[in-house]
Amino acid sequence: SGMVVKSSDGGDTWNWTFSGVKQQLLDVVFIDSLRGWAVGDSSTILKTVNGGVDWEQQPIDTLLKLKKIYVFDGDSVAWILGEWLDYFWKGTLLKSQDFGEGWCLYETDLGISGNDFHFINGNEGWIRWDSLRYTNNGGNFWRGIDYISYFPGGSISICFIDSLKGFLGLEDYNGSTFDYYFIKTEDGGQTWSLIDEWDFYQIYFFNENFGWRHNRSYGISY
Repeated sequence: SGMVVKSSDGGDTWNWTFSGVKQQLLDVVFIDSLRGWAVGDSSTILKTVNGGVDWEQQPIDTLLKLKKIYVFDGDSVAWILGEWLDYFWKGTLLKSQDFGEGWCLYETDLGISGNDFHFINGNEGWIRWDSLRYTNNGGNFWRGIDYISYFPGGSISICFIDSLKGFLGLEDYNGSTFDYYFIKTEDGGQTWSLIDEWDFYQIYFFNENFGWRHNRSYGISY
């Protein structure tokens, strides 16, 4: 709990550092070698400006489990996805408009499906919110994107490279077991094609050809 791992050699070796809190940390993001944020249980938001040597806690008034954060260099808008502690998977969104210095509740009820989101800048992002939704104006308006017509299930992992190219990981319960679909779009979600049907937990792509997938059974593949 409260631990962060850091690599200074491209991931060949990793070292543990203590953030100064006891809460479990669930996501970390850095915009350069010095400035970064971490989020986790009990509304924990931490910021470092010296590469993780020291961490400063950024308090918020509401008790949440914070699961994922996006902050972008040169962009004042940042986002955190969380969930209420008294409702299983009742998702909520936090938004910052001052480069991650202060945070406010933006959306308080994403339903049980608010379990992943992905932003490519402060204004443009995707979230599973009852359906898959997309904004390009900082969340002022979200439009739905259809994938159910192509593949069943709910999205448990979202990753987009740009406004057109993106990947979804879907999980569908068939009555006795779970089926998984790893799919992609090249036209902003108008159409989708199947990549494979492997079990997975999380996906991330650096570009349209190079990415990672965390598989529940086999670990990380790329």
